[in-house]
Amino acid sequence: MAKTWNLSTAKAGLSALVDRALRGEPQRIERRGEAVIVVAAPAYEKMARPHRSLLELFSAHPEIEIDLEVDRSQTDKREIVEL
Repeated sequence: MAKTWNLSTAKAGLSALVDRALRGEPQRIERRGEAVIVVAAPAYEKMARPHRSLLELFSAHPEIEIDLEVDRSQTDKREIVEL
């Protein structure tokens, strides 16, 4: 859980705030009902990196042999179940 700081306290305690973020503890700073989160750069980079599709993942690892056979109905109609 992120520690929450108001903006003036965050300014006064910026060094402590950064130390906590660098230890892997996200820090939340609020100003007039809006918030930002401070995290260490490696954590941000991990979150911001583009996600690969399943196809890209399997293509990048050809040593993984997966044989998928998917049977699909050729009709457009599907049964609707009411709860």
